[in-house]
Amino acid sequence: NYIEAWPWLFYVLPLLIASRTCFFWIGWHINFIEHADRKRQGREIALVQIIAVFANFITPLIGGIIIFWLGWPYAFVIASIVLFLSVWPLLRTKDTPGKIDFNAKQIVKWITDKRHLKMNLSFFGYAVEVNIGRALWPIFIIIIIGNIETVGAIVSLSMIASMIVLYFVGKLTDKMSRRKIIKGATIFYVIGWIGRIFADSTGFVFGVDTYKNIAGKVIDVPWSSRTYDL
Repeated sequence: NYIEAWPWLFYVLPLLIASRTCFFWIGWHINFIEHADRKRQGREIALVQIIAVFANFITPLIGGIIIFWLGWPYAFVIASIVLFLSVWPLLRTKDTPGKIDFNAKQIVKWITDKRHLKMNLSFFGYAVEVNIGRALWPIFIIIIIGNIETVGAIVSLSMIASMIVLYFVGKLTDKMSRRKIIKGATIFYVIGWIGRIFADSTGFVFGVDTYKNIAGKVIDVPWSSRTYDL
């Protein structure tokens, strides 16, 4: 909201987001690995994602209403307050540190090992894809549709479809070969991204976004499960 007045924020904000990503997600993933039930891992990942998708289903709708009636600055302020309140109980909970059997030097060695090149390329591609989908695609939706309430409704409805799929994919991941699911679903997922290029109407945007979200969830659960195993 203030980038026009303070252009230097354009360079600072991505660094803050990257720092948040590093601190939060590394801790989150290590904690999950320690406590996950290996036999039900796919279903556990699916459940976590269903909770996240449910939140994502409600928020675009609420966000669209807030922006329509009050404007973007209020949306940012309200979101910041909600984020702070959601983290507060976590900060008040007693921490139970686990045993760490690796150090920074070992991590660098592991990342640069040629044997892990394919997996690291997969992580890199995932990071790029997620950030494009999260930052750029919504801008295109707003440009195409031009109505913030409709955008909120479209994103919310497409989330419902992916939430239903997640339940079944979690079960499937625990029974089938994860590699086969990932390979098959990737083809459909690529089609979803190509379809976005040609999206030029409200109906097309809704269809391609729903299709892409469903295909993405079919990949995401077995991919995450495979990652935790490794």
